[in-house]
Amino acid sequence: MAGSAGPLGPPALLARYHAALDRLDFDALAGMFAPDAVYLSNGVGSLKGRDQIIAAFRDYFCRYAHEESVDTSIEEIGPNTVRSHWWLRARDRNGGEHVHRGGIETIWFDNDGMIISVMVDDDTG
Repeated sequence: MAGSAGPLGPPALLARYHAALDRLDFDALAGMFAPDAVYLSNGVGSLKGRDQIIAAFRDYFCRYAHEESVDTSIEEIGPNTVRSHWWLRARDRNGGEHVHRGGIETIWFDNDGMIISVMVDDDTG
């Protein structure tokens, strides 16, 4: 599609991204982020660049390896932008505590379908 996020639309790109997260496929994830991508989250802070983002994912999933996550809604909000409402449950390997979180994730793609920005509004309440 000319003028949009590659041959797949933003909802399909989001589904591919979340599937790679579910599989803990860090190589596939690295291939989805632009080299200078940014990841902003009130839960983890500001990450800049593909390498820093993937390193943070590896650290997180090392601690929370048994995670179940669900998108409760997905909406395309622009030609290269998608928003998902989500929740997750995970168990902390260090203390065994169960974590329940939810929030809104907005992802911007470039015209080739690479992730250039992720903003997560994490409602841990």
